[in-house]
Amino acid sequence: MKTLHSIINTAKLVGIISFIFGTCLLISFLIYPKERFIVTAGIQFVGYATLINIILCIVLIITACVYWKFKILVFKTLGQLLLNIPIAICYFLIVINYIKF
Repeated sequence: MKTLHSIINTAKLVGIISFIFGTCLLISFLIYPKERFIVTAGIQFVGYATLINIILCIVLIITACVYWKFKILVFKTLGQLLLNIPIAICYFLIVINYIKF
């Protein structure tokens, strides 16, 4: 049971940190649009966040299978983690539309 709560809390924390860090990068870009470092950092962040979130999704799916009684709790956590996907897409579209080619 302690393992279950540890996995769920870790996934929630990673989701929240990803959201906050991504939002900070977007705000930084909007304030300093000519700084290419921010765009580079954002691309790297998306790469690392994608990798970490995929690993966490796999762990949560395995956790749901192992702790079948708590599958709803685990899948709610998975849903919260996956909410970052449409937010990241919106942020990406904002950046793409903001950059003048």
